[in-house]
Amino acid sequence: ENEMPKEKLRDRDQYTGGYRDNYLSYRARIGVLVPSTNTAVEYDLQKVIPRGVTWHVARFMINNTDLSSDKSFVNFLDDLRETIGSAIESLLTCRPDHVLMGMSAETFWGGVDGNDGFVDRVQQKVGSEIKLTTGANSVAAALDALHVLAHTNKKLAIITPYQPIGDYGGVTRSRHSWDTISV
Repeated sequence: ENEMPKEKLRDRDQYTGGYRDNYLSYRARIGVLVPSTNTAVEYDLQKVIPRGVTWHVARFMINNTDLSSDKSFVNFLDDLRETIGSAIESLLTCRPDHVLMGMSAETFWGGVDGNDGFVDRVQQKVGSEIKLTTGANSVAAALDALHVLAHTNKKLAIITPYQPIGDYGGVTRSRHSWDTISV
């Protein structure tokens, strides 16, 4: 097997002659799924990468790049659903420890049921031993972890880069204990 050892690996620092911790996946390999049109997620992830973690990005093809209308946004999501399977298949060849969906629209689309369906479809492809992180699940977990809703009137306003159909396609409905008052 090509498993990386769990202990810290060392390598020589070419500038100081000293040793430094090696970041080559002794903690985790995170697989990241992004649309082919995305130019931000990889850059952002490199800015927050923990020591010992590596990002492994797989892109799913998006043919309908126009997002200027509700119809084009729906076409975009149709492309995603059609092509994400091959990206997942490619991603699994690096044997990730975890998978991250590097796009939020599909995970909020259809509300909680839509996210649950997306998670179920991806989990079937990656297997139950590899966990999946989505934007929708992350928002709920962050609000809970920070106790945001315990200290407020449990009403949220949300800003998204999506067309109104994308906003109202899901983020306004939730099984969680808050109401979305504005998108």
